[in-house]
Amino acid sequence: MTNYKAIVFDFDGTLVDTFDIKTKAFGAMYQNYGDKIYKKVINYHTKNEGINRELKFKFWHKNYLNKTLSSKDLKALSNEFTCIVKDQIISAPFIDGAYDFLLKSSKNKKLFVASSIPDSELKQLLKKKGIFNFFKKTYGYPKNKTSILKKIISDDDNLSKNNIIFIGDTKTDYLASLETKVRFIGVGDKIKMQYREVQTINSYDELYKIL
Repeated sequence: MTNYKAIVFDFDGTLVDTFDIKTKAFGAMYQNYGDKIYKKVINYHTKNEGINRELKFKFWHKNYLNKTLSSKDLKALSNEFTCIVKDQIISAPFIDGAYDFLLKSSKNKKLFVASSIPDSELKQLLKKKGIFNFFKKTYGYPKNKTSILKKIISDDDNLSKNNIIFIGDTKTDYLASLETKVRFIGVGDKIKMQYREVQTINSYDELYKIL
């Protein structure tokens, strides 16, 4: 990893295995609207994992329920979602090898998090998982991942698109890397099925061989 000065990580599905947790939570929140709506919600979430929950709630209510959410109602839905998933995420397993990789690479690399989780909640989760101190800075919603990558580069004169790697697992992550011309490495098989050109890993042990 001598050529790279910084590594940026997504959180969900990249560092911690949270996909099933969040899919089930969204499903539980919309199951009372009927099977058709339930299936639409799950399908949309599955295809748009990297999008923030509030944007999803707005989309689902407007397009599936013909309702416009007030700021108060949107906040209530977001809080309900947090209550459902928080403890499960805290106890969820790390992606294979992720913790040891963070421990080792934090000693000689600048590490960052770029997530669609609300910023304050993201910081709490990182602390509960015992990895917050591995990172130089962490960024969550409302910043999007493209703007986060640009900010990381612009805030540090020693960093550029050529010496940063972004590690993620969703279309949103990959598109942000394309827009900023930052090298991307995918985690898991789902991103590979969408974009065959993406180099992927299933364990962080594989990352040592790539970098």
